[in-house]
Amino acid sequence: MSPTSDKTIRIRSIPQHNGDEAFVKYTQSLTSAPTRKPTIFTRPSRASAELSISTSLAPQNDENVGTISFPSRRLKEKALGDPPSGWILDDKFDGITVLHSHEKPELDICAVHGLGGHAFDTWLAETKMWLRDLLPFSNSFERSRIMTFGYNSAPRDSKSVATLNDWANDLLEQVDLVRQLSNEKDRPIIFVCHSLGGLVAREAMIRLDRFPHKFPNIRLKNCGLLFLSTPHSGTTEADWNKYLVDIGELTTGLRPEIINGLRSFNRSSADSQENFGNMENIPPFFCLCESEKTRVGPSLRYVVSKGSAGLNGHSADQIAGVDHKQICKFENKYGGYGTVVDRLGKLRDSLMSDHDGRVMIDSETALGSPPIVSPYSPLPKGVKFYEGRHIRRVSGFAGRSHELEELAELLSNTKRGASNGIALTGIGGIGKTELLLQIANQNRNFSNVFLLPACDEKSLREGYMEIASRIGHEILSARHSKQDLHSIWCSYTADEKIKATKAWFEEPENQDTLFIVDDLDGLKDEDAIQAVLPRQAKIVMLSTRNPGLVAELPRKFDRLRVSPLNVNEAVDLMGASLHNWNKENIPIPVEELEEIANEVACHPLGALNAISYITARLAQDSDSPVAEFLAILRSGDYHERLEFLKYKPPFRYSVMQTFDVSFQRLRHPDGLATILLSLLGFLELDEPEIDFRRFFFKREWLHELKEYLPDHTIFAAERSTLRAALEELENVSIGHRTEQKLPLQVHPLWIECLRQRLGHGGRVRFLQQVLLVCYGSIIRKEELINIIPHVKTCLYVAVRFQISMDDLDLAPDVRTWIDGFSAGPETPPSAIVPNTGASDFDQDSYKNALELSEDCARVAEDFISDAVDIIVSHEKWSMLAESLMSLLKRLQKHEGIYQKQLREEIYGLHMRAYDSLLIVASQIRKRHPMLHEQLQSRRATFEEKFLVSS
Repeated sequence: MSPTSDKTIRIRSIPQHNGDEAFVKYTQSLTSAPTRKPTIFTRPSRASAELSISTSLAPQNDENVGTISFPSRRLKEKALGDPPSGWILDDKFDGITVLHSHEKPELDICAVHGLGGHAFDTWLAETKMWLRDLLPFSNSFERSRIMTFGYNSAPRDSKSVATLNDWANDLLEQVDLVRQLSNEKDRPIIFVCHSLGGLVAREAMIRLDRFPHKFPNIRLKNCGLLFLSTPHSGTTEADWNKYLVDIGELTTGLRPEIINGLRSFNRSSADSQENFGNMENIPPFFCLCESEKTRVGPSLRYVVSKGSAGLNGHSADQIAGVDHKQICKFENKYGGYGTVVDRLGKLRDSLMSDHDGRVMIDSETALGSPPIVSPYSPLPKGVKFYEGRHIRRVSGFAGRSHELEELAELLSNTKRGASNGIALTGIGGIGKTELLLQIANQNRNFSNVFLLPACDEKSLREGYMEIASRIGHEILSARHSKQDLHSIWCSYTADEKIKATKAWFEEPENQDTLFIVDDLDGLKDEDAIQAVLPRQAKIVMLSTRNPGLVAELPRKFDRLRVSPLNVNEAVDLMGASLHNWNKENIPIPVEELEEIANEVACHPLGALNAISYITARLAQDSDSPVAEFLAILRSGDYHERLEFLKYKPPFRYSVMQTFDVSFQRLRHPDGLATILLSLLGFLELDEPEIDFRRFFFKREWLHELKEYLPDHTIFAAERSTLRAALEELENVSIGHRTEQKLPLQVHPLWIECLRQRLGHGGRVRFLQQVLLVCYGSIIRKEELINIIPHVKTCLYVAVRFQISMDDLDLAPDVRTWIDGFSAGPETPPSAIVPNTGASDFDQDSYKNALELSEDCARVAEDFISDAVDIIVSHEKWSMLAESLMSLLKRLQKHEGIYQKQLREEIYGLHMRAYDSLLIVASQIRKRHPMLHEQLQSRRATFEEKFLVSS
């Protein structure tokens, strides 16, 4: 028998024509005092202080439905006993009940109660039913339609034989019926679920994914989920049997079929969680759980723990001050209500932005982290591998063909015993996890595959427990024949379960298991890092930002460093992402995608976030969102650039967050490595001829400036100390070296993040020091070719971040030197070196310029013979275009540095280079028209400046 509401009735079959007036008259007839008039398409009435009656009236299909909450059960029973003619009154609230509807709703919200719950009373506090009495009055939810779903989940009703699958199907059918109109079918919908109701909704999403044609009015991409104390998985704190016992105590008994249907080792229960993680487009979701113990019989205990309330590797957040029953009841807009509304708002924003196909990622999980799912049942006889259905497929994957080929070869070597594993290294957001998932999917039908995140010890332990819960049946079936495996498993401690899981890898049929660990260096404790890899596993793949960590592991690993994409791959990646993010179908030509790729230096995360930023934000009110985006990145408005860096698309890290993960892994926030990194933000790092390490070589005269150099320790450091600091930067993925002896390379996006992170005061601090050291070096004629580029970088940063010379507060002689240097291309270098023998400087400068220009001309002319023979793939042309742009950049920098020192020999060499580049550019003009135009313009400008100066 379905539960009934204590003090509330539902009224159906109210005519839409004049129904509101009839409803008001009816409520007035139930009491002697007047009641506030509710109207269709308006908010529900607030409770009357005199009458303590709360009502709602809303359209549902072709009629109206109302609710009335009475101050006593007696009044409710009296109303049920005398219904108006033609109206249907009940207190069961089965099926869908619409509580509130705006005239033009933008969002649907459907509440799903738990085991033994009631569609109305589950959400009712002392006097307020928050879905009816509070949420419609909260910002962002006025233009919504709010409803509840009721089903017979009474655990003691022996007449009911419905199962979780039946309830899930009923939920979809009932919601589908209230979304018949064309404008309703594409409307986003959020399911708010308490306890078992979350499992019902989770199963409903799986059914919707598999049978979309059965529910044509609900689209999976428009669905979101908010779980309130839903027991998604068993842990040592809350195994399924304990949850069921507790619920039984709270609801007075359990039907046996419910017990059997929800046990940890039940095949369908494991299937549900795994299949949810396998969906290609997982709906966005949040998990919240209780923070207080619930009275269960004579004792107090947690019904659903924080560990068991998480899903797919995403942990649950606790709501302060609520137990299992109170987590879904709110008397006012304070406390837990604010947390729930916050999560609802985030889901609303995500769904309203039309971002489909993205998995929820919380603050502790890196980009692309795989779901923690794995095999769960004994192997069929004669079969040596699992199906691998649990592995999430990567949507929008592009490029990386070389890396995938190399990984496949390395994996083959590992299987032959040539090594014990493969380690992927690279900076944050570069695509390591996506590569791991691609390899996992390629091997899903050939071996067991386990995916384990290691972003911290807590998630690692939970991951192992999740795997244990999946293969526990198989572990025990080999040891305990014909026994109650569930009881035995529940008697194991967490450590025993993890130990048994690791031992499972030693079994002969599991020797070829592929064990994948993501973000290994997220574990800061060395012992934890050593322990994460089961020695029994034969084949291990891992990802880490720390290349030095791999050498310290207790097994031999082949390494593969994941680099930024090339331009062609970045364009393909952005093109694939447009399918999901381009709400207005904004056309973005390949040429513009190439410009975006170059601006973010082909960083995968930067490229993907750029597309979402352009299409979801800039396109709202801009006719040329791509041009506006490029202008932002190239402008001196650093606030606009910071907005992009901090932009976090739903379920993905922002660029700044990804940088911060590496930054926060530095051992000391104010240590030498941090100071060194800060200084790198103001040095020339892109020019291959400039080795920034020479800037830090000890200068004996710097002790005289100690009081002007707040970070003088870095300039006085021994070379071994600097090497250690550079190694630390590399080990946290701030930079990398392509060869052992080459200087560290730092990605341009990281440099921008660093400069932004320093703030105005920090930028001024380090600009002052770099310029002061440069000034001292120049007046002493120290390695001018290595100093001038750093000065130019400082001036460039000052312009980009709106820092004036007054802000820098430099000494008068240094200020005079800077003013002369920044006066423009007509100011010769001699003018910026006061009383230091300018003629010597001019001669050294000229010699170096001549050598570099000869090299440029020679390389440019070599391009001609290469280009003539190319008949061409798009990739080859793109590589050629990148080379041309790189050489053009070198030419421009030389011209900027030496200014009027460009004598006839240098002028001739540069003109030869430009002419050679134009010949090559003309060959690829159809594919890269902007490059040809840029070269022509630059050649003309250069020639004009030389003629004027002559």
